[in-house]
Amino acid sequence: PILREMGKLLSNFVKNNAAYAGTTVVGQAVLGTAFFALTWPRALINAADWIDSSWSVAQLRADLAGTELANALADRTQGHRPVTLVGFGMGARVVFK
Repeated sequence: PILREMGKLLSNFVKNNAAYAGTTVVGQAVLGTAFFALTWPRALINAADWIDSSWSVAQLRADLAGTELANALADRTQGHRPVTLVGFGMGARVVFK
């Protein structure tokens, strides 16, 4: 479920930024800098939405999981057996953190 949610979020982010870029170009051509002054707050609101998004939450959780994994490996909770770590997507972020 979280992967689908992140996929939808990324699709919406790309669509919104494409629409925003198009309106900015047209608006600057028509109204110039006054239009740019009005669209600047919208960019900040979009950035604020990104902070609380599923993607940023997943990144934070992957970072925390990576720290816990490193602690578990350092404490040798698995014994003295060799460990091979393989990660894909956010799992790779866990391994590299």
